[in-house]
Amino acid sequence: MKAKPGIYAVVVALSVSALFGCASTNQPGTQELPATATSAELGATFGGCDGAIADKPSALAYIPQVDRWLKVRSIIGDSARTDGAIDLHVTALGGGITEDPVDTTVTIGKSELGGIEWGVASKGVVWMAFFQQAHFPAEAMRYAMVEGPSGQSFVPGICADETVRVFLVGRFGSDVLTRISGSSAPEIQGILNVKSVP
Repeated sequence: MKAKPGIYAVVVALSVSALFGCASTNQPGTQELPATATSAELGATFGGCDGAIADKPSALAYIPQVDRWLKVRSIIGDSARTDGAIDLHVTALGGGITEDPVDTTVTIGKSELGGIEWGVASKGVVWMAFFQQAHFPAEAMRYAMVEGPSGQSFVPGICADETVRVFLVGRFGSDVLTRISGSSAPEIQGILNVKSVP
């Protein structure tokens, strides 16, 4: 059921965009794209490859590994880490502890920040996915999915939207990110028609 809720030499290898080999991208301020911007416009701005050539894992293998979600309500602030990542302080629902909003800190890659900020500022829904893997801190966000106020969706992070949303929408339909966001790993495996991930 739905939950209600480079740098890469260091131990923090962050989310979709970090695995795709890039740490930052040139992004406009969160107010430069309107709430009515399309998924393609948002994806190109906040999740395009920006000329990078990335070593991309399969979205079908990577996306279903989630074991918990946070649904971001607001951003309290952020601080840069010495390894180049960002500690983002948020108020969120989820985490398997309580349905009440909680203040927590998550670690994200630089390239994810702009899309997450846009989602919150535009009154959209920002889902952060986490799963355990050796050498990854528990607080390291693995990927995010943003649902805009006009029904659009995208995946923030360098190369993330191009690799994940464009690929999955082409195979499973335009609402696939909405169906995945907040769902359990077995539910996602069913949506994507894949077997359990080791």
